[in-house]
Amino acid sequence: MTSNTKLDGMQLAHQILLLITLLGFAATCGGILAQVKVRDPEVNEAMLAGGWVQLVGSVGLSVWRIVGLPPYAEPSTSYVQPAVVAVIMVLQLILLAKNRKFTTIPRGLWGILLLMSLAESAVAVIWQ
Repeated sequence: MTSNTKLDGMQLAHQILLLITLLGFAATCGGILAQVKVRDPEVNEAMLAGGWVQLVGSVGLSVWRIVGLPPYAEPSTSYVQPAVVAVIMVLQLILLAKNRKFTTIPRGLWGILLLMSLAESAVAVIWQ
């Protein structure tokens, strides 16, 4: 096995983590956006499961960057991006889990959850 093959495998693993993050985003946003016309929105299974998947992918990408595995040239000395992702994800999961027991959530909270999901994915994907 050559080092080039190993590098390709590492890049593939990185892309899989990115895909996991995006799938979590899709599930969370899909669960939120499915309730656009619903009079009384709620925290549904797609939102909660998507939040957990998004957390796993985001933490994986953050650790990947901090350690400096390929495609990154060296370990990161900046912990701002992983910290921002962690704060957004933890707050989003707290809001999702805490409001799961209610039959309806306010529209404002519904919008905040959508914005948090969008922000987390943007930070995880764009801020590389």
